[in-house]
Amino acid sequence: MVRNYFFSIPINTQLVLNISTHFHRHFLALSPDTLPTTGNPYGTTAPSRMYAVAYEPRTRYALTALIFLLLVLTLALDRHAHYTVRLNACYIHRAIEKPAPVWIPLGDGALHNYSVYIMWTAALMLALLPNRRAAGLYSLLYSSLWFHQTYVLLAALKSLLTDYNCAGRHLTYPNGISGHYCYFLYVTLTLPRLALSRLASNRRMPRLLSVAVTALISLYVIGASATLYRTFAHGYHSMRQIFLGSALGFASHLSLEVLIGGSDPLPMATQLAVLLTNSALVFTAYYSWWPAADAGHAIPFPQVYFHAALYVGLFASAFFIRKKATKTN
Repeated sequence: MVRNYFFSIPINTQLVLNISTHFHRHFLALSPDTLPTTGNPYGTTAPSRMYAVAYEPRTRYALTALIFLLLVLTLALDRHAHYTVRLNACYIHRAIEKPAPVWIPLGDGALHNYSVYIMWTAALMLALLPNRRAAGLYSLLYSSLWFHQTYVLLAALKSLLTDYNCAGRHLTYPNGISGHYCYFLYVTLTLPRLALSRLASNRRMPRLLSVAVTALISLYVIGASATLYRTFAHGYHSMRQIFLGSALGFASHLSLEVLIGGSDPLPMATQLAVLLTNSALVFTAYYSWWPAADAGHAIPFPQVYFHAALYVGLFASAFFIRKKATKTN
């Protein structure tokens, strides 16, 4: 019998902001002069800068080193006869074995979807806070589109790797990179940046909203952690596929940081041009390489329509940001 315990903790927005600022300063090595203090965290002269904090160079170097470490480790283990078997092994064979009982009473697909919906709800609540709402929406939509493009690229790369391990009964479905690890690591690094920036612009958050956002993010962390555990333990991906998915997730977040999160970001027009160009490139690669006839579509058309809808919101947000900047000047 499983017992559920419910509890509540009084939330103070300033305390949350102080704790988050301390964490980012000391553990993520964010520049102290870019951490939010008072007023407009983006500055009046940099309307294209969407995050209130910027990584120091050492943090960017550390993320870059981590990406290369995962890739080099994968290649090195793959060259060793003994370790390559372990690297490419599935923890269980889903087609014939059942996973161990789980402590969260949700199926794997339901748990994944719940985690995604929880994350979107929390992110939208943060983005829609009143101060600098257009900038918050721009940050969220740009970050979302950037990952959509990363996932399309992931599908294209999987078709080139021709790794069908751990695909269950779908023997012709390329499975060489873990989309779960790519997605959840990207979100886990990106969502706190959005949250910190929005809290810096909206210090007087209603108590009920503070509690709701904190609860949602906590639930997301639980769901994401359980999903990542099940990704390996339930036989969806091998360690090789997990390493590659993790590297791609880190690389996607790092490239997003360069585009819109740094202390010297690209102009907004350039950001949008890069995003549009990248969309064209990754979708061209996907439709050119993915074996749709044998495996079906990895990117179904509803996701393509959703991708286009996000662009509508992004351009609307960019329009309002530029309009307000013009009035200010």
